[in-house]
Amino acid sequence: VRIPAAAGADTEQSVLGAADATEFVVSDDATRVALVVRGKLWAVEHPSGAATCLECASDRRVRSPAMPADGGTVFALHDASGEYDIYAYDPGTGGVRRVDHDIEAPISDVSVSPNGLDLLVSTIPRDLYHVDAESGATTRIALKTRTRPEGIAWSSDSRFAVFVTFTEAGMGRVTTYDTRCASVTYLTSGSQHVYAPV
Repeated sequence: VRIPAAAGADTEQSVLGAADATEFVVSDDATRVALVVRGKLWAVEHPSGAATCLECASDRRVRSPAMPADGGTVFALHDASGEYDIYAYDPGTGGVRRVDHDIEAPISDVSVSPNGLDLLVSTIPRDLYHVDAESGATTRIALKTRTRPEGIAWSSDSRFAVFVTFTEAGMGRVTTYDTRCASVTYLTSGSQHVYAPV
């Protein structure tokens, strides 16, 4: 991956090595990869390998990149305010904006729907929120779970998110959330453990 010569300080390496990337996400058509390298957010085009730093301010660290299917926007958490918050980056224009929401608890992770319109946001106190990526409308999702939900995946039409919640005994259950109806369904009872639904 080639980094533009003017992208950073003289000490910046000229190659982004795979071992340096702590997190990455790939667009569905594999034409764009978003990488977190040493706390900075990069967008890399495929097959050219051209790289653009989307968030390289020295006082900010980025994590949890997420992309909709078309790769047109990269969502990520960064700590400019002292706590991690949600930002949306446009690799094409270089634009960046904070995603509005009504979440007061510290945010731990973000997942984006394939159409890029819906976000599921996990918080450190183990709550899950549905956020409209454009308007910022925020809904707390009422879940029966011992710990934070894990393994969020989306249906191709962006209507349903599926993830694992946990019983008091620590057994995983396949759980769905309907973004249109704001309803939760537990597809398994938790009598047998489950992992990583898709």
